[in-house]
Amino acid sequence: MQLSLVLDSSDVQVVDDVALLDTMIADLAAADPIWQPTNYWASYFHGTIQELRLGLRDFRRSRAGNFPSLGATDPLPRVVSEVRVEDARLGEVVGGIVSQLNDQVVAGRQLFEAGPTLLDVYEGGYERCRRAAAGHAGVRSIDELSVSRAGNPFGFEVDGRFLTPSALSYYLRYAYAAARVDLAAIDTVVELGSGAGRQAEILSVLHPHLAIVQLDLAPQLYIAERYLSAAIPQHVIPYRESREHERLVPAPGRVAFGGNFRIGDLADCGRTLFWNAASFGEMEPAAVNEYAKRVSEYADFLYLHQCFTGKERGRPGEGGVLRPVRMPHYEGYFAGYERIDMEPAHTGLSWSVEGPAPYHDAFWTRRNAD
Repeated sequence: MQLSLVLDSSDVQVVDDVALLDTMIADLAAADPIWQPTNYWASYFHGTIQELRLGLRDFRRSRAGNFPSLGATDPLPRVVSEVRVEDARLGEVVGGIVSQLNDQVVAGRQLFEAGPTLLDVYEGGYERCRRAAAGHAGVRSIDELSVSRAGNPFGFEVDGRFLTPSALSYYLRYAYAAARVDLAAIDTVVELGSGAGRQAEILSVLHPHLAIVQLDLAPQLYIAERYLSAAIPQHVIPYRESREHERLVPAPGRVAFGGNFRIGDLADCGRTLFWNAASFGEMEPAAVNEYAKRVSEYADFLYLHQCFTGKERGRPGEGGVLRPVRMPHYEGYFAGYERIDMEPAHTGLSWSVEGPAPYHDAFWTRRNAD
């Protein structure tokens, strides 16, 4: 196995379409109040739109602004992000040392004396992903996966296939779900909370027969539609095409896009897996309940990647959740489903946590499912 770092893919970009962004924003604004951004995302909403209007060039390298909070980035890694020093002159010296240290790590130098390099770390994460597929015939190996360089992310190549650090995390979510349901027998995956579309990319690449539906708020959905149109153009049904129809009818081998408010507009889904990673926990319980009512009409299986102990509390208009969504909420809202498994989530490089709160992967089946 040959690994090498990929520091620059600036020739691979995503095409902007501000008119499409405006259409998505208008469609969301016209939807019922229950589907509007919750307190958690309201604080990001307008700032993210302003950033999108400036364009998506190199958006996956960004450390500033809201893109990192949307899970849309793979920037150059840093061993040390910031050292605060009150003395300004000393701060400049320390800042220069930190910058040189980070540059050396990205250049492939050892992290510690006689210790691992960055490639050693990624190789360890890659091997963890390999183990996740072992013993599960329905889980496609990460050895079959390569992701797009669109948006100029930092990443690495494994035997000529491009991956990013975050792709390891998305792969492990896939592997967890695919070990619990035969995706070859699934017709449709409905993902609420598309983010930048990277999970859909992996599902489409590894299981190209799947019909995939991406649902999210306007800013996130815009990034997903633009990214996937560059990454897997042959599989994409443009947003403008889907919005012309009263019902969202998934198409085999294609990825369709709809606003989050279209959660109940799906028809002819066949055997369906519903997918939600983190975004339920960023809502208020009443909103999750409304989504659950619609999802329960057509989903046979549920994959949830959540902080089941509840996200951080906030204040009205200042971000955070006003009332955390916890496991009893999910069990009540999805009472027609049986949870068959739950385990701590891993990113490939570390356990998935936010502050002291751990994330878990969990899988549910409909109680009357065959």
